[in-house]
Amino acid sequence: MNIDLHERQADSTLKLALRMQSAGAGATLNVRDYDLGVFFNFATYDPPFGIASALLSSGQTSVLRNSSLRAALGRWPAAIADGVEDQLMLHEISTTRIQPLLENSVENMQPVHASYTEETVHIDYSRAILNTKSDIIVSQELWNVLFHHYARNLVTLSDLERTGIQLTELIDLVAQELGD
Repeated sequence: MNIDLHERQADSTLKLALRMQSAGAGATLNVRDYDLGVFFNFATYDPPFGIASALLSSGQTSVLRNSSLRAALGRWPAAIADGVEDQLMLHEISTTRIQPLLENSVENMQPVHASYTEETVHIDYSRAILNTKSDIIVSQELWNVLFHHYARNLVTLSDLERTGIQLTELIDLVAQELGD
């Protein structure tokens, strides 16, 4: 679900940035509130870490016979930290750069926030009411920060996908260890 949210954010961000750039500074675009509301939807990355953390902090990884499992456990904290760091960067870009620009460019942010709330309440964005639109005044500063957000979102997606692969590997190695 976390990766799905970031994919939707990246897609909405890129499409909006390209539309704005094409329209030019000062133009007014009619934009789906959902495409603006995605900047207020902050995913949190909280993968399972309890047992691995306890084992690593106890210094007892040597009891594990499988060296691949020991290595995978050693990589796990860094993988989690990368995903969390990227999400914090996206949050920072959204709250300190995009939100003020949107508030200056959209006359009434209530429908935008309502769209975000609707998605959050339903969790499944396909069930949310996403057909409302708002006018936004285009600025070069806004489309540039959207391109920045898009690029950071791609990095976040890459880290989250890599962490998912590492988690699957870790689960498989633990299953092997327990099966031995």
